[in-house]
Amino acid sequence: GITLDDFVVNEKITVPTFIKIDVEGAEYRVIQGMGHFLEKASPVVVMEYLSGKRSGDTYLRAEQLLTSLGYKPFAIDRSGGLQPIGSAAEYMSRMGLESDNVVFKKRVGGVSETYDSGFYSSEADGTKVSI
Repeated sequence: GITLDDFVVNEKITVPTFIKIDVEGAEYRVIQGMGHFLEKASPVVVMEYLSGKRSGDTYLRAEQLLTSLGYKPFAIDRSGGLQPIGSAAEYMSRMGLESDNVVFKKRVGGVSETYDSGFYSSEADGTKVSI
């Protein structure tokens, strides 16, 4: 196998801005393999998250690694907007969910960001992007 860190460098690909991870319990290893990339870039990461009842601490460890890289977890609400959640593990437990997709985003450069109605807005340049 090859890590995303190595693949981006070796293949000189365009840096992805969105990454979906659903690898049946290997999320921590996947995130480890793109740690340098995630430190330098700020793609949105969407990860299928299974409750601790179903997976032990696998997803919690993946979440902790992402948060150590500056990412914050968000839940997708019924209208498609993003709602900040303090911890994906706590959110899953509080909502009684077995699995859900959790969005992880970085706060870039201390700039104020908002997430609502399926859009991401940043004060940095006034952009509003559909997510």
